[in-house]
Amino acid sequence: MKSVIRRRRFLVVLATMTGLFTTLTPVLTQGQSGFQILYALKPNGQLSYYSYSGLPDPNNFHNQGAEKVISNGWNQYSKVFSGGCGVLFALKPNGQLSYYSYSGLPNPNNFQNQGAEKVISNGWNQYSRVFFGGCGVLFALKPNGQLSYYSYSGLPDLNNFQNQGAETVISNGWNQYGKVFSGGSGVLFALKPNGQLSYYSYIGLPDLNNFQNQGAEKVISNGWNEYSRVFSGGSGVLFALKPNGQLSYYSYIGLPDLNNFQNQGAEKVISNGWNEYQNIF
Repeated sequence: MKSVIRRRRFLVVLATMTGLFTTLTPVLTQGQSGFQILYALKPNGQLSYYSYSGLPDPNNFHNQGAEKVISNGWNQYSKVFSGGCGVLFALKPNGQLSYYSYSGLPNPNNFQNQGAEKVISNGWNQYSRVFFGGCGVLFALKPNGQLSYYSYSGLPDLNNFQNQGAETVISNGWNQYGKVFSGGSGVLFALKPNGQLSYYSYIGLPDLNNFQNQGAEKVISNGWNEYSRVFSGGSGVLFALKPNGQLSYYSYIGLPDLNNFQNQGAEKVISNGWNEYQNIF
C-alpha cells in the first residue's frame, strides 16, 4: 500500500466481562468526552481498552500507553464490536445479539444495567458479518452478498429500531470483497482479496439512492493485503495490523481519497506486539 497512509501504533482492547458484564460486544468507537477508544480482546477472553486523544500516536495514549482491563469472559461471544456512543455489541454463536452501554470511558464501574448485557433479539446468525456503521446504524451482510442495514434511535433496544425492526436492503454483490467495514461519517470501506481497498460514500442513511458516485466504489490504492487486519478508528483514521504484530495507522481529511491522506500517504507506526490479541478494533 506504498501509496497510502500508514499510521502508528495503538489499538484498543476489549476485555471480557464475565460476572461483571455478562455479554459485551467488541466495537471500535470514538470515546465520549473527546477520547478515542481502541478495544483489544485476548484469546483467553480478557477484554481491555486503550484510550487516546487526537491521532493514535504513541505519545497521545493515556495511562502511559498501557491497556486498561475491563473484564474477562468475553470468549462466550463469537464477535464483540463497538457501537460508538458508549455502546458495545456482543453476538453469541446461537445468533443472539446483545449490547452493553456505558458512560464516559469503558471502565467496569461506568457500565449501566449493573454491567449485564441487554438482549436485542435472536436470529443474527443468518448474517456472515454484522458491523457498526456509526451512531444508530448496524450493517448486516448475508453469505449470498446481500448487504442490509438496521437503524435505531438512542440505545439499540428493540423498540428503538425503525422500519418495524426489519432490515433495509441496500444491494447485492458485496461478496466480491474479502472484508467490508464502516469508517463512520457516511463511509463504507471495501477490501478485495487482491489487496485493493475502495470506499463508498453516502449522505444520511445508507439507502441505495443516498450513495454518491452513482453508487460505484472509489478505489483508494492497492497493496493492503500486506496487513492481516485493516479497520477504521473513526475520525479519519485507518488502522493496519501486520502479521508480525506491528500496528500502524493512516490519517486522512474528509473522504478517504488518496490525495486526502496525510504523511504523504505513508503509514505511521504505533508499536509492536499487537499479535498478543485475538482481535483489536
